[in-house]
Amino acid sequence: MRWVRVENHGIKERNVLKLLLPVGIREHEIETAWLATIDSFGSDRGTTAHQSASKPQALPDPKSELETVKAIVKGMIPIDRRLAELRAE
Repeated sequence: MRWVRVENHGIKERNVLKLLLPVGIREHEIETAWLATIDSFGSDRGTTAHQSASKPQALPDPKSELETVKAIVKGMIPIDRRLAELRAE
């Protein structure tokens, strides 16, 4: 619990797996394309958050970002269902 609240600063693949695997979700239950989307989104977010002050950057396309966020949320549906199953066991 402490790691989630204090130490987790990212949404990259390794962070998501570190959250989900210990609660009983197996890696093969997580769609690989969704994990790749999460990883890419996390990388882009990190670049924007940590380098934008020192380097000029092109602003992200809001329409594209919205579609990515929608895909991430949609990919959470089967994970959420699996978590509900695990809670019911």
